Amino acid sequence: MPRTIFFALVLAIGMASFADAEIVAQLDTPSQTGAPGDTLVFNVTLTNTSATDQIWLNGIGSTAASPFLSIDTDPFDVNAPLFLDPLESSSLFALIDVTIAPGTPDGPYIANFVSIQGGADGGTGIAFDDLVDVSFDVDVLSSATATPEPSSFGMLCAGALTLGLAKFRGLRRVCCRSARLDITSS
Repeated sequence: MPRTIFFALVLAIGMASFADAEIVAQLDTPSQTGAPGDTLVFNVTLTNTSATDQIWLNGIGSTAASPFLSIDTDPFDVNAPLFLDPLESSSLFALIDVTIAPGTPDGPYIANFVSIQGGADGGTGIAFDDLVDVSFDVDVLSSATATPEPSSFGMLCAGALTLGLAKFRGLRRVCCRSARLDITSS
């Protein structure tokens, strides 16, 4: 009986210390599809689940499951907050860019991840403990076409509308001229 109580106590202490520095990462799209040559952007929201500790976000490490995928961690360095206060969530930000090498064979490339590093270190901001591993998948299809960003899509629609109006005005001029010719020749 004392042995069971001891293990329960050790487990409780271990869980309490683990809970004090936990970061939860939520990718907006953990699996993306692209073609060789494409660069995919993975966005994330981070949440500090500790009720007491400020958690510093000091670095990021990456592991690609394939040599055909190149992971750029610069977006984390530019976009991540320096720290998260207790129970605070970040806004959605660009975590990494993944570039698919030209000539990459079609297929799924799974088990890629990045490790976000930092910790609750009394406010010094120098901890580099692994806080959370963020997994993501890339599906490569040679025939995949990237979906335009909303601003690009809006410009595309505006251009199509402009061309449509120009075509309509041109047809109207032709119709009006031929109607005038019919009236004057009668």
